[in-house]
Amino acid sequence: MNPSFATREDDIKVFSYSIISLAKLCLNLKDQFFIKRAYSKLVDLISCFISFATDERPKQELVAAIDGALEFLDYLEYLKLADDTPLFVAKKNLLNLKLSLVPELHPVETKNKTAVIPSPQSPKELGQAKEKIINLIRQNPEIRVKEIISQLTFAPRTVKRYLAELVKDGVLKKLLTDSGVQYTL
Repeated sequence: MNPSFATREDDIKVFSYSIISLAKLCLNLKDQFFIKRAYSKLVDLISCFISFATDERPKQELVAAIDGALEFLDYLEYLKLADDTPLFVAKKNLLNLKLSLVPELHPVETKNKTAVIPSPQSPKELGQAKEKIINLIRQNPEIRVKEIISQLTFAPRTVKRYLAELVKDGVLKKLLTDSGVQYTL
């Protein structure tokens, strides 16, 4: 018995629902050719499931049988040979069966794992730099970003990042004017 799939009750229920919904769909078909095809897909699905559950066939064959049944249902839908409700119920159940074959994703647990929290590079300096920017804007409310960059010893990228952080924190407001971008308190 395949322990990863067939021993779980939920998976067997999903398989049972799929078979029952396909059988109900077969009863609603009128054309003998499609009835035979539906029974063929049903028998193929059952035999693949039993073989998979007893470890005689790989999972890929069961998935291929499910895909074949889904493709057949697509033909029935396209040709409008079956009622929509049983058709969609059968599709839903087959897709649930296929989904149950996908291995469950569990996070890998490791013991003694410590969280690494990056410490800011001298938080005192970061606060001072932002204070310098705020003081420059207080002294000259119409100062432009280029002038702030030229008066401070920080890289232009750093000054722009600090300005963006101050705007995000609500300390400054960003204004777009004809002469460029200006920041106000």
